[in-house]
Amino acid sequence: MKEIFFTDLYVNAILLFCILIFSISLSLYILLNDDYNTVLRIISIIIIFFIIYLFLQKETFLPFLGTTYIPYNLFNNEQYPEGSNLSYTIDMADYEDGTKIIYWASNNTGKIIENPYDAYKDFNNSGIAIVKNGKAEVRIFCPDKYKVKKLYTMTLKKHFHYRIIDNKTGFVSPVQTFYIDC
Repeated sequence: MKEIFFTDLYVNAILLFCILIFSISLSLYILLNDDYNTVLRIISIIIIFFIIYLFLQKETFLPFLGTTYIPYNLFNNEQYPEGSNLSYTIDMADYEDGTKIIYWASNNTGKIIENPYDAYKDFNNSGIAIVKNGKAEVRIFCPDKYKVKKLYTMTLKKHFHYRIIDNKTGFVSPVQTFYIDC
């Protein structure tokens, strides 16, 4: 299952990249060719701006980070890692009481972890918070820094991620990140 999932992500990213490159190439061709009228050139400029916007969005090539849907009743009770020693409050004044927050952080091993998969292995540093009086309390262990390999290897600062679950619809917000110092 794991390999199939990653294959789907790679195929999606490659196809989307090809479509965006083709679209920007065609728009530039129309823009720079004197055979096309002004209206088509203006439309090409607008399309180029949209493509640039899409390229800059992390959800374009990593769609699982964006908005999704999960049945909200799966997350009924507040839970947190047993023995957690840190508490952070997220301001949720725009959300009604009872809104649920799912959160996760890298594991606490006391060293820099070599990759994100090992950093989050078994999701031992995760939980569910419930909004009360416009605030959500996240309780975790101090997460480790971990390395991410892109064009170069970079070490990410300590942080946790969270998503907000809408109690009425089940829609889940995009992944949000909260950087911490512990």
